[in-house]
Amino acid sequence: MNYLKYKIIGGALPFALKKRIIKLRTYTSRLPYVIAYRGIQTTGAIRHKQVEYLPSLVNPQVFWVEHEKIAFQGLIGNKKGRLSLGGSWDIDNIYSYTTIFEEVPKTARCWDIHETIRTIFLFGNAYQESPQFKSMMQCVAEKRLSKHFKLLHSIEDIHNYFARLTAAYKSMKKYGFLTQKEQGKLNEWEIEIFVTREGKLCIGRGGNHRIRMAELFGFEHVPVIIKGIHPIWIEKLTKQYSLPPHKAVQKWLTNEFSTEKPMNKNNAKQYELRD
Repeated sequence: MNYLKYKIIGGALPFALKKRIIKLRTYTSRLPYVIAYRGIQTTGAIRHKQVEYLPSLVNPQVFWVEHEKIAFQGLIGNKKGRLSLGGSWDIDNIYSYTTIFEEVPKTARCWDIHETIRTIFLFGNAYQESPQFKSMMQCVAEKRLSKHFKLLHSIEDIHNYFARLTAAYKSMKKYGFLTQKEQGKLNEWEIEIFVTREGKLCIGRGGNHRIRMAELFGFEHVPVIIKGIHPIWIEKLTKQYSLPPHKAVQKWLTNEFSTEKPMNKNNAKQYELRD
């Protein structure tokens, strides 16, 4: 069943139909939170309950964030349809973001992605030498799904994956960092950012390759969507702005981040980047 689901959403359907399915899933998943949030708002219940049920946006805004403001990384996800993400994830499950120009130990989060980008695009080695390729090949040999790459079921799938990765790198080198919308895709597929209880930015599951490529080229800003915000930070914003949670969050996002794409400056690092 999982294989069929990933096949349908991943590639078996025309892209236009796939977009409609994803939009429908987004709408239906957020509807319970919208109803709960509005109900609490109407009854005048305590504010932390509003925060708990704060729904995500139907059409996520894309913000251009300074690369250096992304302080943490972690393979974090959130319940579909909800913006508030409580718990201790920002204490137990995140790590400092490491620049692509530094090696990280194998115990580090996203080590395989980090070292794969370094192997291929910083040092110019064949992708067959990268840790991700080796891990994917092992999964195929053992006939099991890769935890983070569930659409890869054959050796051909793996080679196609790295062909797309290389194409993305070459596109970024030629055209700069294009948003998903500029590529005819969905905003939902931008780099995923989560906000900690202290208001710090953390990259989640989506966009880990792209953000590291952007650093290679010296791009100062990257396009992101906000996938989750810790409720403690949301409550701080409601007190700071004396606004209900949805308005306080929107005001903070508008004040802190720009939705306008920065001018395309030639700010690539002055060293040789290999094709």
